[in-house]
Amino acid sequence: MSITLSDDQLRFLRLGFQRLIPPNQIEKIGIAQVVKEVCGLQAQDDSAAPLAIRVRSAGLVLADVEQARVHDRTIIRTWGPRGTLHLLASDDIGWLVPLLGPVFVEGDRRPHLLWA
Repeated sequence: MSITLSDDQLRFLRLGFQRLIPPNQIEKIGIAQVVKEVCGLQAQDDSAAPLAIRVRSAGLVLADVEQARVHDRTIIRTWGPRGTLHLLASDDIGWLVPLLGPVFVEGDRRPHLLWA
């Protein structure tokens, strides 16, 4: 059995899974839970990463992100999906490292091109 979705329904589901639905419909949850639900957030730019959390949450501010990352260590900025820096939930590191580690090791074995 297959399910048919309209383009609008599909867009709404994608927004929901990325926690990007309108703020009045977002329940207040902790930073680690936000990061966990989307399986990591891009954190190449350290100053922009908290904004990715803020847009996906309600009532969280920069100080909350710093508390979770620096003091509580419930989120970690590390190399994640696609080989780029991400904020990941500390609880997810245990299964993400074994999953992604071999990919990174293999990538390091390939010759790298140097641009002159």
